[in-house]
Amino acid sequence: MVYRLGTTLPVDEVPDGFNLLVSGPPMTGKYELLLRILLSSCDNVVVVSTKNSDERIREDVADISSETVELGVVDTVSRQRNLETLSEDTQTKYVSSPENLTQMGVKFTVLFDHFYENQPDERTGVGIHSVSHLLMYSDVKAVYQFLQVITGKVQSADWLGVATLDSTVHDDQTMNMLQNHFDAVVETRRSEGERQLRVVGLGPEATDWTPF
Repeated sequence: MVYRLGTTLPVDEVPDGFNLLVSGPPMTGKYELLLRILLSSCDNVVVVSTKNSDERIREDVADISSETVELGVVDTVSRQRNLETLSEDTQTKYVSSPENLTQMGVKFTVLFDHFYENQPDERTGVGIHSVSHLLMYSDVKAVYQFLQVITGKVQSADWLGVATLDSTVHDDQTMNMLQNHFDAVVETRRSEGERQLRVVGLGPEATDWTPF
């Protein structure tokens, strides 16, 4: 099984079990790109969010795609904002804060099991937005281990994984360490007011910069 990316990226498809890192400066469309990649490729999507609420993510998904998609969300934002009355269901899980990587992993595993057991033959994608926000609360070793769990599950289930990372706030050692979990990197930038991307790691050379 492959994941066909349509016109989202300058590549037609990636194999199952593939993990992509979307890396670039702030305000270059990384979050939107993450959603577009997943929605163009997958029947089901699970988003681990450290920046946007469950409600916001569902609104953004509806704005980007008119297609019906089964959406699961691990929301680490809403309860941090003192919305303690929120109740969970089979596709929405809440974590106290982005600092609680253990709880985040547990809630993700619940959603992983739900989709893996109930939609075993469908294409499922996992999004993490954002790795940089995790690093505001936890050290790089802990985040590295967390990513290892998530990307490992993506590989084992033959799913597609996409994560975002702010390339301007981390040193080269941190960037190189975290990139080890990903099969390719989608770099973003803004040039003359235009958002652009290129893909590094899917061939001997990076693709050309293209607008998106």
